[in-house]
Parts: sequence; structure tokens; C-alpha cells
Amino acid sequence: MIFILLLVVACLGTKLNTYQQKSSYYEIIKHKSLKQNKPVVYGYVYEYGTKHSVPASRILVDGIYDKVFKANNNFGMYKIIVEPGKHYFAAGGLSYSFFESKKVHLKIGDSVRINFYLKADTSRLDRNNKFN
Repeated sequence: MIFILLLVVACLGTKLNTYQQKSSYYEIIKHKSLKQNKPVVYGYVYEYGTKHSVPASRILVDGIYDKVFKANNNFGMYKIIVEPGKHYFAAGGLSYSFFESKKVHLKIGDSVRINFYLKADTSRLDRNNKFN
């Protein structure tokens, strides 16, 4: 019985934190696996205040444009396998500014969910909804 309880507790994620700024926010939940695989980062890109996916969303790894990943489906879901180490991630999309996470220390066997909640960037639109 104790073994089952320990197993259940070990499988539950550890919510690291929710970070918010004026324009957007994200939440991080970290899971540890017994498998010796490279770290996996996955999650969703949502519109701020909703569970609506951001169209054509992209994820940037460590601010390097060579490492841009497209969300895989219409639900804004993404999954990235990275090397162990400290990384930060940024999410953005059409009419949404990129929003960057803090650095996350990832180890072998880690699985980290980062959900981004982005506000639309209307700064480039004038009163008539035309680009400046």
C-alpha cells in the first residue's frame, strides 16, 4: 500500500510557478521520469484569459531563430526534445508578440509542461484596423 502511494506521489507533477506580465503569462509544471531520456518540453499556446489556441503559434528555444518550433495542431500544442541544461522558451503567433519564460534547468528524465497565455498585439493597428 505504501509503495502504491509513493508511486502515485512520484508521478504527480511539481508546479514550479506561474509568471505574469502585463502582456501575457505562462505556467510551468515539471515531471520526473525514471526513464533516462532527454528532457521533453511540451504544452499549449493559448490566447490570454481563454483556452483558445493561438493560430500559427511558434516556440523559440534559447532565443535562437534556428530553433523555432511550430505548434503541431489546431489546439496550439507543441512538443520539443532538448539537451539537458538551462533553457528558456518563448511563444508567439500571428498578431501575438513573443513572450519569454525564465530559464528552466532540465535534467535527463525531465518532462516539463509550459503553457503560454498570450495577449493579442494590437499596437500595429490603427483605429480602422489597418496596419501602420
